[in-house]
Amino acid sequence: MNKPTLYLHIGMNKTGSSALQYWFNQNREALLDRGILYPKTGISGVAHYGISDILGFTGKNREDGLEINDIDYLKSSLCKEINSSSANKLLISSENFVLNRSLVDVESAFSDFECKILVYLRRHDSWLESAYNQSLKMVHQPKYGKGIEKFIVNTNKKTKNANYRYLVDRWARVFGKENIIIRPYESKIMSSGIVPDVLDILGLRAEEFFASNLNKVNASLSNRANAILEVAQRSGLSKEQVSIVLDYLKKTDEVRQKVSLLSPKRRRQIVKNNQSQYSYLSKKFLNGKQLFSEPVPMDDESWTTFKRPSEEEIVSEILKALNVSKHQY
Repeated sequence: MNKPTLYLHIGMNKTGSSALQYWFNQNREALLDRGILYPKTGISGVAHYGISDILGFTGKNREDGLEINDIDYLKSSLCKEINSSSANKLLISSENFVLNRSLVDVESAFSDFECKILVYLRRHDSWLESAYNQSLKMVHQPKYGKGIEKFIVNTNKKTKNANYRYLVDRWARVFGKENIIIRPYESKIMSSGIVPDVLDILGLRAEEFFASNLNKVNASLSNRANAILEVAQRSGLSKEQVSIVLDYLKKTDEVRQKVSLLSPKRRRQIVKNNQSQYSYLSKKFLNGKQLFSEPVPMDDESWTTFKRPSEEEIVSEILKALNVSKHQY
């Protein structure tokens, strides 16, 4: 009897993971009718953070190994789910799998399945800016300096998240080059979002579903709102107070048109700095097909610098957020 096929979606962050997880969680029964299981095992919210946590992919290094019972429980729970269904494929999704952790327990936990590793990559100039904007929502009192350039320096120095070659090679050494699926996260390809692309990989047609809506999940804030949020995160406000400010900005932010925080020249430089990674992945995993196809901006391309709100305006908005009664905006 053939093993079921497990598609392990490992991210990256800022490539539509939240939208994918939300949609698959909402459409679990319809997917199951078509032979695809989005397991309930390890679900935390709408993603499989419980599974990545058990396997050591948490925000903190786990130097002591996992108890074997944890892995045994995970294996038996997944097998029980798929055996009680008619599914022959399953999708597990957690972008925490991009963390630099050992894959020994992952290999053991999923030994009953034919594993395919699915990773979406975003060109670095776009990914770094999106990751920076997300950090403004998530990182309270960051230790690195203010602004996107300080964030980029910290990201390149402190984590291996920006090293796509290292990430993909690590998984390929364990699960085999032939079992790695790399997809570029670009607007031209993902014009309808990530979900139709994943359905295609799973052998389904998006047309079968879309009556189901594709709501925007984890939507971006405007540059103005992000500037206010950055000050809030770096001030003496508590996490709870920053959360109030964020909620206020989400509900009152009307200026959605954004300009890049990075000049065309800077974006071009970032792409050039990472070009060797793209060429390597193209040659090794994509049969020479170019990884990213969107044009790189020219140095002299027109660009409007973002005009930051004044300190008075930022303070006013933060105070307004904190003073709104019962946070009804």
